[in-house]
Amino acid sequence: MLSISLGFTTETLAQPIENKTYEFPLSVPQEGDRYIPPVVSARWGNGIVQAVELSPSVYFIERPVTLGFFGWEDTSFNCRDAEPQDPPSAFEILFHCRATTLKLENEGKRWVVQHREALDAWHRANRHMTDRLTDRKRRSPYTLDPELIQRLKSLIDDVKQRSWNRQRIDDEIRPLRYDDVLQTVRMHRESGIKMTGIIPDLVDVKRLDDALSITKFAQNTLIDLMEERDIKLNQNYTVHGINLHRLEQDEAYIDNLIAQQESYDRTRNAF
Repeated sequence: MLSISLGFTTETLAQPIENKTYEFPLSVPQEGDRYIPPVVSARWGNGIVQAVELSPSVYFIERPVTLGFFGWEDTSFNCRDAEPQDPPSAFEILFHCRATTLKLENEGKRWVVQHREALDAWHRANRHMTDRLTDRKRRSPYTLDPELIQRLKSLIDDVKQRSWNRQRIDDEIRPLRYDDVLQTVRMHRESGIKMTGIIPDLVDVKRLDDALSITKFAQNTLIDLMEERDIKLNQNYTVHGINLHRLEQDEAYIDNLIAQQESYDRTRNAF
């Protein structure tokens, strides 16, 4: 079964799944519905479930978005030499090397060289999707895989506990690169701030409550980041071109638009 989930609602797109290409439209939720990033899932007859969470930008990207699913998990796939070139190859690497990573973990072979190679390929495929597969505004419809982030955070914790120097770290976790791991986890942590990039689109389609919600979420994320980094609360501390001063201006602007809309609605209802 191929399905798409938006929070508590799930729509079946195909049942059963055939070996072919499916196309389905994705539009911004109607007024009154919550604005939620979609999750597309494939549930195969052999019990395998594969899911892809998309980024909030997916609603506003004009070009078609490609997703790839596989009815089997090939744990003999060559993760070591796999290089993503386009959406189909990126999904192939992501799913097969994720399956290999999980298989080795279930066998108690966490952090052996084959496990690190599979995790590295999974990581590279996911970053290819988020960094390279973007629109003209540098927005990607894809997001970082939560299961991948969980493992990268675990790796960082393990390294910190061992107190290795940088050369030892690079030697021990090869082919993973510690700087890349740190960057990806940081990218995940800052994703709430990057979401502000879709605020103008939300305002254009009159999703003012959602625009305000993202603005406040970004404010909280930025404050949390400053606390984590031992930075004194600073209105001008900037991450991805965003700071608290700008977010407060955005909030005031959106509040004003909401007040104008409410005033217009009251006037219209009076007649």
